[in-house]
Amino acid sequence: MKKGIGKSHSKIILIGEHSVVYGYPAIAIPLKKIEIECLVEEAKTSFFHNKTDTLSVAVFTALKHLKKENARIKYKVTSQIPPKRGMGSSAAVSIAAIRAVFDYFGKSLEDELLEKLVHTAEIVAHNTPSGLDAKTCLSDKAIKFIKNKGFSYIDLNLDAYLVIADTGIYGNTGEAIQNVKSLGSKADIFLKKLGELTDETAKILTETAESKEEKVDKIGKIMTKAN
Repeated sequence: MKKGIGKSHSKIILIGEHSVVYGYPAIAIPLKKIEIECLVEEAKTSFFHNKTDTLSVAVFTALKHLKKENARIKYKVTSQIPPKRGMGSSAAVSIAAIRAVFDYFGKSLEDELLEKLVHTAEIVAHNTPSGLDAKTCLSDKAIKFIKNKGFSYIDLNLDAYLVIADTGIYGNTGEAIQNVKSLGSKADIFLKKLGELTDETAKILTETAESKEEKVDKIGKIMTKAN
């Protein structure tokens, strides 16, 4: 039976959560060992497009680009990424699904096109995605990202651990963004400060004169301020 497989990995934002949506910098880390896989196979009926579901939109977006909207396919996702935890689940599943569709039809897929197609699906999940999740879920290295301006890779060789704790509480990125917007000018002050702390963190990470221990200590203090 004809099959197509696509994979991706998770991510976490070190600093700059939310402020990145408003054009301030953020630093994000790919979590390459936390993976997701999408399997596309033949089906008896044409693919059903659910316009409110990120995964369905991702699959349809790929099909539409390939002019295969009426293809008879089905998909199955196997994921290690907990949803609604800020770990890039929607971006990762979109990447895996689009890769699987292209693989199914034997078509090559450049990262630039992949990001563009993922962005379409991410709008369903987050309304106004910054693009950070997709960029990080496609990366093998940590990145400093600024919406609509670009990104740069960052060396995170600190010999340190980042502890990620799951509270079990679902998050809603789209809702959180709207809540921040509702704060008006008051939010601008906090977002600007968070952007400054992110720049400070990036500067520490790229500083060559300091030891790893000194960098970890300084970044820890900055992250305390950011919270």
